[in-house]
Amino acid sequence: MFGTEPPRDNNGGDSAAVCRALHPDDAPGCRRSLHEAARSLTPWIREFRTLRDGKVRWLESRALPEPHPDGGVLWHGFTADVTARKETELALRTGEQRWSMAAEAAGIGIAQFDRRTDCLSLDAIACANHGLPAPQKALPMSDWLAQLHPADRIAARLGVEQAMDRRGLLESRFRLLLADGSARTLEIFAHCTLDDGGMVTGMLGTCRDVTQQAAHEQLRRDKETAERASRAKSEFLSRVSHELRTPLNGILGFAQLMTLDRVHPLAPDQARRLDSVMHAGHHLLDLINDVLDLARIEQGDVALQRAPVDLMAAVRACIALIQPLADNAGVRVLAPAPTPQWSLGDARAVEQVLINLLSNAIKYNRPAGLVQVTLQRENGWVHLAVSDEGAGLTPVQQAHLFEPFNRLGAEQRRVEGTGLGLVIARALAHAMGGQLGLSSSPGRGSTFTLSLQAAPAPSGAVEPDQTQREAAPPPSSHTRSVLYIEDEPLNQLLMKELFRSRPHWTLHVAGDGTAGLAHLARTRPDLVLADMNLPDMNGLELIRRVRHTAATADLHCVALSADAMQSQIDAALAAGYNAYWTKPIHVPKVLAGIEALLQ
Repeated sequence: MFGTEPPRDNNGGDSAAVCRALHPDDAPGCRRSLHEAARSLTPWIREFRTLRDGKVRWLESRALPEPHPDGGVLWHGFTADVTARKETELALRTGEQRWSMAAEAAGIGIAQFDRRTDCLSLDAIACANHGLPAPQKALPMSDWLAQLHPADRIAARLGVEQAMDRRGLLESRFRLLLADGSARTLEIFAHCTLDDGGMVTGMLGTCRDVTQQAAHEQLRRDKETAERASRAKSEFLSRVSHELRTPLNGILGFAQLMTLDRVHPLAPDQARRLDSVMHAGHHLLDLINDVLDLARIEQGDVALQRAPVDLMAAVRACIALIQPLADNAGVRVLAPAPTPQWSLGDARAVEQVLINLLSNAIKYNRPAGLVQVTLQRENGWVHLAVSDEGAGLTPVQQAHLFEPFNRLGAEQRRVEGTGLGLVIARALAHAMGGQLGLSSSPGRGSTFTLSLQAAPAPSGAVEPDQTQREAAPPPSSHTRSVLYIEDEPLNQLLMKELFRSRPHWTLHVAGDGTAGLAHLARTRPDLVLADMNLPDMNGLELIRRVRHTAATADLHCVALSADAMQSQIDAALAAGYNAYWTKPIHVPKVLAGIEALLQ
């Protein structure tokens, strides 16, 4: 063991060689403890290492001292090689240290339940997880259950009892209420312990604080639930919009045809009644459009571009559109001085906000009142204000102004509206990086201000000539062929009536996608109008087949649908349609659009 020669002639061994065999880190301690045991004549028990040829061995020595007549000490003892045992102990100790580090890092505590005493034993980490000081004496099961959320106590007790009855596992999560009023979620994983006879004596397991993980999982579930609800709402709105727009297309379409009929003009009384039908139909259409706009904004399904917009040009265009409403109400609309003012925004969204503000200023004005539009540039912002001389708004009314469908009592005065316009206007303003402000007081009218970041005029910006902008292409006198793929008989009839005003156009009608593709296989029309919801295939499948056929790959195709959801429009355009027109149709615009395409 020490690498020395055996003693000869009872002269003892080479003590110096024995000392040289000791490991350098253990030699000083061995010497000190040996001298102390000799001085006090007490037993010497020591574990130490030897180092020979680079190999480490563990030895254990046990010896008893005896005084020698010559004044020295005689030792009686033995030394054993305990390397295997020591390596096992060190491995176990290392494993325990690693487990302790891992358990501490993961927050895993050890808990043991004794069935006989009905008590729990918790280690330091388990105590910390339970909000208890460590060390903790045996914790009665009743006290542990009292810490749990009332809704979890019965499940916890039953879970432990059922696991022991079945000699199975307990794997569950329980909510824990701490003394400071906070709550934690503990994850328990335990198995049964057995005695020598195979009887269940209790359970041994781990507990881990998973409060944050449970919160993240709940957030994920809430997010998925919200997304499902959002998708369901989108699908519902899409379906409702489609189902409402389809009959409206017939109502408004035929009413427009009757209004435009110069061959068989209506009597004045009939014309007024028809105007009432169209007015009611357009009011319902406005409500449908506002609901869809609000849904798109809430879902973030609004694609706005932030580019330089000439607000002065937008004001002129919107005042021209709104002027008939002002004339009917006897309200004057004053525009600002014709000076271009450029801001960052989306041109279409700016006009939608401005139309809403102007129409409100007219509808809620006093008789023979005034609507004043002003433009002002200040500190990098452009402020577009619309002021009226109406009754104004109280602070209470202003607090509820931007609530959907809340019309602040205007419905009792028979003023038309949906209660969504300002909600949509403010959302569009925010989406453009701006804001919509309000200044109002009772009896002094209201001023709504759209504020957008100022922008320099784009290079080469030229104000288009108004006459050129509104000029329509001259009607074509050449015979043109149009294929209309539509399954709704009322819509087919409306399109046929519309085409009667253009005798140089020939309309072919197909009742489904299969019939439409068969017609295209026989002859090539100049234009295809297709509904998106056909009985045998949807419009996306139809356009894919058209584009994948060499003879019709470049054919001009327009989707004509009652589905006005932006996602459907984007999908149709991406699939290959050249344009997307929504129902109900505006007869003059559809005629002009077809005329332009057939040019």
